[in-house]
Amino acid sequence: MLSDIKAFVLKNPSYIPVLYLHPRERNSDTQLSKALVHYKKVFGKVEFKFGDFQRSTKAQFAHCNIAIAAGSNTIYERLYAGYKSLFAPYYQKQFPIKTSHLNSISARSYEDLETMILSFSQINTNDYFESNQLWDYHHSKLSNEQSA
Repeated sequence: MLSDIKAFVLKNPSYIPVLYLHPRERNSDTQLSKALVHYKKVFGKVEFKFGDFQRSTKAQFAHCNIAIAAGSNTIYERLYAGYKSLFAPYYQKQFPIKTSHLNSISARSYEDLETMILSFSQINTNDYFESNQLWDYHHSKLSNEQSA
């Protein structure tokens, strides 16, 4: 997936990916150093940024338009909080379940990834949730059901 994000940015240089490290990648200076070297090697000369290491990813949701992950609880939390998200479960053939609305935000190839990033970045969050039928994952829907 990272190589596809790199390829996407090479083709679309106005996009600058922001990497939010997993807590394990930043839990010590040694781990952080290894992660920084790894991602700099992966992206090479392609411009990218890191999220704030001192803050949780959740505290930085509003800092990016679309988050992409192969699979992460953070993506579900972003959906619940009302932020655009994109799964890239390239090697998880059984995810998501075929009848799930998460399929509409799941890229299976570079072509899917490119199409979704370009499409989702052009619409507002409300239209993103509406067009992908994702309101069931949004806090407003879930909060209203719990109070009923």
